[in-house]
Amino acid sequence: MPSSEWSGRRRLDVTDVELVGGIEKRDLVVADPDPSWPQAFARHADRIRAALGLRAREVEHVGSTSVPGLAAKPIIDILVSVEDITAEEDYLEPLLSAGYQLRVREPGHRMLRTPALDVHIHIHESDDPAAVAYLLLRDHLRRDCVDRELNERTKRELVQSDWADMNAYADAKTAVIAQIKQRSTGGAVSTDQGHPRAEAPVGSTWPGLTDESHSRWYVERFREMAARGEDLHGEARLVDALAPRRARLLDAGCGPGRHGGYLAKLGHQVVGVDIDPVLVAAARTEHPGATWVVSDLVQLDLVALGETAMFDGAFIVGNVLDFVTPEHRGSVLERIAAHLRPDAFLVIGCRADHDFTADDVDTALTGLDLTLEHRFATYDLRPWQADAPFSVSIIRNRGDH
Repeated sequence: MPSSEWSGRRRLDVTDVELVGGIEKRDLVVADPDPSWPQAFARHADRIRAALGLRAREVEHVGSTSVPGLAAKPIIDILVSVEDITAEEDYLEPLLSAGYQLRVREPGHRMLRTPALDVHIHIHESDDPAAVAYLLLRDHLRRDCVDRELNERTKRELVQSDWADMNAYADAKTAVIAQIKQRSTGGAVSTDQGHPRAEAPVGSTWPGLTDESHSRWYVERFREMAARGEDLHGEARLVDALAPRRARLLDAGCGPGRHGGYLAKLGHQVVGVDIDPVLVAAARTEHPGATWVVSDLVQLDLVALGETAMFDGAFIVGNVLDFVTPEHRGSVLERIAAHLRPDAFLVIGCRADHDFTADDVDTALTGLDLTLEHRFATYDLRPWQADAPFSVSIIRNRGDH
């Protein structure tokens, strides 16, 4: 957003770049992937949220350390989205009090870091294209093996040179990163020398993975329903009734985020997961109060992506499991259960005339520490009958992890 544009801001933004402390020459190292990086992010994310509360609209792990299996400079990059970049009194003072130090002030962006120089916090407004680009690049590298290898190879080559400071090193990467960013905005899977650019999803039959127009139609469908005033939140109201206040909730198969976004506005901490990057991009745009992740539910491992805290509840609604092959549905529930606290709940909704039914729910639960507690015919809890066209299963986690 141009610095001269008020657009609801408290004041005009800065117009120059301020590098607090001046140019620094630092030793640059590209380290092998470290399993402690997601845990380090989680600790600082908790610290940032404690300092900022709801003023932090998003707290996301970005940069190379957020991509499993990718070598990186051992610096945790964190994206924090705020409503107004010029309202520094809302976010800068609390973060300084939490022990971080201001390093960069420039139009649309502030960067703070730890005294140990091992964490960088990037502050942007939620709708800033630069913030969106961070997330698109991260998600692309997580699923694109060829660009991941290109990124690592480029860094390892450049780090052999002597750079005046980290900005000079970053500038040298610009051409390659720009190419990868351009591919990250397309969402398509292409090929390079006969090798798949992106790892194939396991067990998903969602048509949007091969036809992006289907995903865009799906997003627009719910926008039109909302514009007509249709009730799109019955599922979310039930989840809210089951959850403690300010619960941590997993929206499994989140689509464009209508359920998780609604629950985030009620004060819950929501992490939404979907395999389709187009749907996740829509969720981020329309519901910035939650965290949205591109990932395959069959192989879900949020701990590896920096979401280390367990969940108070989860929900998988909207016929998500219709688009998972039968042999992988049990794996989806197993992976969801692995992210739940003991005694947490799971809500599953499905239609009787679709591929995944109430009987299939019972079959998928076999052998898992998940127990069916209640079954209803609707999200407003009408009694279940065998001939009901819809089923809502409320399940409890009996595991002790």
